[in-house]
Amino acid sequence: MIGLSTSQIEKFREDGFLGPFTALQPHEMVPIRDHISKNVLSYTPKYYPSQKHCRHLDDQIIFDLCSHPSIIKKMNSIFGEDLILWRSHIFLKDKGAGEVPWHQDRDYWPLEPIINISAWLAIDEANKHNSCVQVIPGSHKRIIPHIKVRSPKITASEFEKMADPNELS
Repeated sequence: MIGLSTSQIEKFREDGFLGPFTALQPHEMVPIRDHISKNVLSYTPKYYPSQKHCRHLDDQIIFDLCSHPSIIKKMNSIFGEDLILWRSHIFLKDKGAGEVPWHQDRDYWPLEPIINISAWLAIDEANKHNSCVQVIPGSHKRIIPHIKVRSPKITASEFEKMADPNELS
């Protein structure tokens, strides 16, 4: 497995993200996607009261996916060998579902110092036409003020008020 080059590490530090990278081939994702659908999302785990959060704690396939060598090697290039997998989240987006408005994850994980890194792993095909994740380069360099709302029924317009991406310009 290949880590990151010096120029990729510099780009990560400047922009706050890298990619896309291919961790697994599409045919390798088929059994993982089936497993998630049939086994992971079909019951509530004992460690966390949600079918979608922290499933690496009770499901070996999810753990193996989150700690896949092709992902870890790249993260090692940025933060070294001493990494901890502390969260996983299965984000379901039904066909035709609306977008998730702009936000900063950092405000929901207030770690000090800011030493966390995320890997967004697409289980299904992701492209510009089906609303894959988008990132604003450099937005990691400062915290945009957020209004914390933790309601599961928050509307897109309420979510938009939480953080203003225009503050980055």
